[in-house]
Amino acid sequence: DLNGEYLGFDKSDLVNVREDRQGWLFQQLIKLKGNPGQCENYFVIDSDVVLVKPQKFINDEGNPIFTTYPNHIMHDYNHTNFNLTGIENKRNVCFVDDKMMFNINIIYEIHQKLKEYTGLNWIDAIINKYDNNANYGFSEFELYVLIFGDRPHNEVKKYNVLLKYNSKYTYERLVKRYCLYDCVSMHHYI
Repeated sequence: DLNGEYLGFDKSDLVNVREDRQGWLFQQLIKLKGNPGQCENYFVIDSDVVLVKPQKFINDEGNPIFTTYPNHIMHDYNHTNFNLTGIENKRNVCFVDDKMMFNINIIYEIHQKLKEYTGLNWIDAIINKYDNNANYGFSEFELYVLIFGDRPHNEVKKYNVLLKYNSKYTYERLVKRYCLYDCVSMHHYI
């Protein structure tokens, strides 16, 4: 979405968002738009993540599998999500991940909840409630799970490795070296 057609604007239009967070917030809005096709579920993954072994994102009963960070609460996310929805997060885990399966009906429920609570369309609500002073002022994954609520799901502990980006890594090398992990995150900013 280099020219802004998908959302109707591009990251440079996020003038009220800190410049170092414009691209980061923009990619979260893209994930939450929710119309990638005619499917009921769609997979989102950060571009700097490599899956190094097969994984399941929906269990045999058709319920989602959410990856967690136990005892890793991100208060900035909870504060923003409360300002967007009026719902307090009572879970003692963090659902921020590099990847998740989104259900289109939950995405549309998010859009509606944000509009009902803030009086703004979902994009404007997120942009206006985003805290520029916070390091991590918003998470699409945390918002998704908050709205998902107590519906049936499974939780698994996150098990990945974080590496500094290196263009010399081949997929085969990553799979061989990090096969005990679920995925490898190669962030360019480390």
